[in-house]
Amino acid sequence: MKELKAIVVDTTCLIGLENIGGIHILMELFDTVIVPSSVKVEFEKPGLTLPGEFTVLMAKQGLDLGLGKGETEVIGLALEMGGVLAALDDLKARNVALRLGIRTVGVLGLLVKVKKAGIIELVEPAINEMRQSNFRVSNELYAKVLELANEGKRSY
Repeated sequence: MKELKAIVVDTTCLIGLENIGGIHILMELFDTVIVPSSVKVEFEKPGLTLPGEFTVLMAKQGLDLGLGKGETEVIGLALEMGGVLAALDDLKARNVALRLGIRTVGVLGLLVKVKKAGIIELVEPAINEMRQSNFRVSNELYAKVLELANEGKRSY
């Protein structure tokens, strides 16, 4: 059973999942994956495009939140649509979204959800692969995510 019908995704989350070949998991968790138009522009490069099942939208209202264009548009679309989850890895953006009443998740939280949904067996190999592609994860966060995924409490 899917947790929410829709998720609005920022560039960092898309890149993190793409680096481990897991961008498709979003469609396994959500009925609709929404990518802001500015995120599409940031993400797509020669040979790298969004899956056709993703919906690209532009926020109707221009917000000034002191964030990057992608994070701002994720939050704008989440506000306009209501009841959607916002995938944001930037801590400042997540805090702004939470203050506005928007539920958030980061790419590591998505991996935990994927494991709990039975789509993958372990989160740790995916995180390790992300770290090898220069995705920054502190040792403290690494241990916390493994604990949330019931893969044991570790300290580094």
